[in-house]
Amino acid sequence: MSDAVSIRFETPSTHSHFFGYYDKSPLDATGSRLLCHRTDFDGRSITADDTATVGYWDLETERFVALGETAAFNWQQGAMLQWLPPDYESRVLYNDRADDSFVSVLVDTETGTERRLPRPIYAVHPSGEFALAANYERLYHCRPGYNYRGIDRQKWDRPMHEDDGIYRVDLDTGATEQILSTPEVCNVDSKPVFERRDNWLEHMLWNPSGTRFAFFHRWADGNGSHGTRLFTAAPDGSNLYMFPDTEFYSHMGWHTDDRFTIWTTKPSVSQRTVDTVQRSPTLKRLVRPVYRFARDRVLGDRAERALPRQVFVEFRDQSESFSTVGEGVIEENGHNTWSDDGRWMLTDTYADEDATRRLFVWDDKRDRLHTLGTFETEYAGSVYRCDLHPRWSHDDDLVVVDSAHEPNRQMLVLEPDLAALADK
Repeated sequence: MSDAVSIRFETPSTHSHFFGYYDKSPLDATGSRLLCHRTDFDGRSITADDTATVGYWDLETERFVALGETAAFNWQQGAMLQWLPPDYESRVLYNDRADDSFVSVLVDTETGTERRLPRPIYAVHPSGEFALAANYERLYHCRPGYNYRGIDRQKWDRPMHEDDGIYRVDLDTGATEQILSTPEVCNVDSKPVFERRDNWLEHMLWNPSGTRFAFFHRWADGNGSHGTRLFTAAPDGSNLYMFPDTEFYSHMGWHTDDRFTIWTTKPSVSQRTVDTVQRSPTLKRLVRPVYRFARDRVLGDRAERALPRQVFVEFRDQSESFSTVGEGVIEENGHNTWSDDGRWMLTDTYADEDATRRLFVWDDKRDRLHTLGTFETEYAGSVYRCDLHPRWSHDDDLVVVDSAHEPNRQMLVLEPDLAALADK
């Protein structure tokens, strides 16, 4: 661990503890309660018979408080466990499986009362009044590692379905409506492959004020991987906007209401040509050998400079305008989140050849990357891997990570000295 970082709390190794994804904070608004999933197994895929306890650690008393149990979770995103806005301290939400359906559960942490909603939740609006939902019955068939087990409906096992898409769920009444359908999104600059391969929508993420949300359209490529297109939309699914079609987009984080940072292939002035080639299987077959020959035989060491490279790109929403973040310094894909003041970007790495993950913070004011820590990891490169998934506390004073540096995964609450890093 860096000298500029201290460990505030670490979950005990009596069980496995983890939170899930990087797009929300496991800490409540006061920074005194840490949400987590708790299991008595680890290091393997989740089955339909497995359950996880959901609850929180009181950081002052170091006591665990159980809130419920879920049968709808995965290692990467958990059960979408989260503190609900706008106060981020009185209500907790998580997904579950009940009566042969995926649902969500709202728990009042003061009274212990709970209420079930008819849809599993993906992204809660900052107002706390409604949320976006993905179709987890569809994800069962096309998204290993990010789906839930236990419900296998064959109606969803097809390239696309008109009832599949993104749904809006009223968190008070439970009323649900579809705001985007998968076929509707596929019809935007459609590709022939969409008719042959599985298509799905996921990774919805609201901007800070909730005026727009981003999401991925993904499709199976037939080789065990997938292609990705990036969109943003208004809260009702209207005003849809598609960003350059590089077929590759990964982790993203909103920087401001109209700018976000995402790991992707750096767009270029020739992007329209690239888009045209990507949409044509014939052109792709013709161009790919030429591209590889130029990369390996002609350009050699100059290939990285001459050919498109993957970097953190910062897009302005609904615009072709973009810049880069940490280009030439940040060299690996990571899970990025920005501090509220817009200066600091947390990110991490996947496990390297030594099975080590790294935690960084980027100083956008001084264009400097600081290492906060390195973490050895168990079972890297699998659907049950344990990514660091760094997240800020609500006041940006603390950082929380999941880590498998021990045989079972645990959560660490870290306290970085940003003031000291700012002076370096």
